[in-house]
Amino acid sequence: MTERQSSRIAWSGIVLAGLSLILVTVNIVLAVMNGHTQAEVTARQQFIADGPQYSAIGEALVRSLNAAAASTNDPALIAMMQHHGLNPSANPAAPARHSR
Repeated sequence: MTERQSSRIAWSGIVLAGLSLILVTVNIVLAVMNGHTQAEVTARQQFIADGPQYSAIGEALVRSLNAAAASTNDPALIAMMQHHGLNPSANPAAPARHSR
């Protein structure tokens, strides 16, 4: 092997080592970005999974407001409900049961 070939092999090794360091750095950056994305997706999935509970709480709140408006005949409460698109009734309906 000549000195010229040895030099080329040495430089090829240095270049390949540099490329491997660049690839390791890119891999680390992509792993961190993937972790952030996975955390965001997990948070969105949790929000979607909790949706029915929030809906049930909202329905219970509306029923309570409707019952309070019907029993007290409070004009401010009735006006607030109507302002938000709710129509208080004189006799509130029984809570709806959802089948699973």
